[in-house]
Amino acid sequence: MKILLVGDGAREHAIGASLKVGPTCPKLYCLMGCRNPGLIRLADGYKEGNVEAPEEVLNAATNFGVDYVVIGPEAANFAGVPDLLEEHEIPCFGAKRRLAEIERSKVFLRRIMLREKIPGRIRFLVFSNRDDAITYATENPENLVFKPSGQVGGKGVRLIEGDKVYLLSATESIKKSAAQTAEKFSSVLALDEKILIEERIFGPEYTAHFLCDGRTFIPMPLVQDNKHAFNGIEGPETGGMGSISGPGMLLPFISEEDASKAREIVEKTVGAIQKEAMDAYSGVVAGQMMLGTGCWDVPLEFYSRFGDPEGVNVLNMLDLEAGASFEEICSATISKRLNTLKVRFKEVASVVWAIAPEGYPQRRDLARDHPIDVDEAAISKDGCKIFYGSVSHEGEKMVTKGSRAVEVYAEDSEIERAREKVARAVRHVRLSDGWGLFYRSDVGSRQLLREWIEIAEDARISSRHRESKGTLYRRVDFVPGKGKIVYEI
Repeated sequence: MKILLVGDGAREHAIGASLKVGPTCPKLYCLMGCRNPGLIRLADGYKEGNVEAPEEVLNAATNFGVDYVVIGPEAANFAGVPDLLEEHEIPCFGAKRRLAEIERSKVFLRRIMLREKIPGRIRFLVFSNRDDAITYATENPENLVFKPSGQVGGKGVRLIEGDKVYLLSATESIKKSAAQTAEKFSSVLALDEKILIEERIFGPEYTAHFLCDGRTFIPMPLVQDNKHAFNGIEGPETGGMGSISGPGMLLPFISEEDASKAREIVEKTVGAIQKEAMDAYSGVVAGQMMLGTGCWDVPLEFYSRFGDPEGVNVLNMLDLEAGASFEEICSATISKRLNTLKVRFKEVASVVWAIAPEGYPQRRDLARDHPIDVDEAAISKDGCKIFYGSVSHEGEKMVTKGSRAVEVYAEDSEIERAREKVARAVRHVRLSDGWGLFYRSDVGSRQLLREWIEIAEDARISSRHRESKGTLYRRVDFVPGKGKIVYEI
């Protein structure tokens, strides 16, 4: 078996490592934008190139003579890489362009959920320019979230406390800035509608991954990603500074009931997009969910691939002794035989911390080109695994490329015990030129878990109350000069 892996981050390093273990012993080839040290070691051959260019991926797959291709990053799906491969009869574990639209366009996701009356709906409005968005937000003193209309790696999201009327002038200025930011990040996307404004909801976030071959859905362990840069849920949002999972399939603050609701939302949404695209989904799909106060489980967005760092958790939790390997899963997904496999996950808890150079995420220029030293033997001795992210092997050294450099993974019987292992292991990563590194040391901490457990229970109580009153999908505002306004969603 010969496989081409597309992508070059920590998620792809974890995918490559998972593909190489198991009974089939495949040969692994890689197409990378930069020379990921972990993938270079794993690969039987590799090529540097544009992972978002369908023709380049096709040429690599043809030249290496692979049996199928595994897509890592979402941008390759958006660009139609799986479409071109399958046109040339090269199977692909990855969502085709029209199916990946549930991730590329947040507006498309909201509209398809509204049209099909899929649970998890929230109120939203869409604007083609910032002036109209600012006018609406100024006239409506609500708690709002401004977002770019499509997927831009979590950037450009702003939360506004609009109902604090005593801060009206300051809030209006913030709304203008939020609209400008959302429009700016949307400018890189080929979408007519630029700005998405949603009602603000509050609660614990979690990611629900599923393997999908178009007919069968297999759930993977729930994961919580931590987007904010600094401890205490502070600082700018990032691509993800750390994640926790387990023990087992759930999280300490997410119940079986919540997981069941997430599955219903994902299955119905994928069913709707398959009907619209007239095609079958193939690969991984995930809902980045929030257990919202007064609105149950709501997808903040969808992924048409593994999350990062969440994918590092779930891939390493696969139980190869009791179930199929990841290579067997990919092969079965492509041939639509997922229902014939036993897919099992270890009953463990897992923790990932991402380590980034100072400057990330706002000044990536400052976070670039620093030589990085990693004592892999010491990390392994501490009971952890290392996955290389935004790092390139250049000459005799490894250098940072401006984003999260490495991700450290550990598992144990409890989240806190796994966290202790990671906390020891991160000491073995440094930049040899003296530039600083940072990470979220509170990911997996007892205090943070306790806070999310309390918030989650409050969210359930409020949601049950609204559901019993029949107001789960009804919103009522009182706007000065307009009176009461009732919205059905």
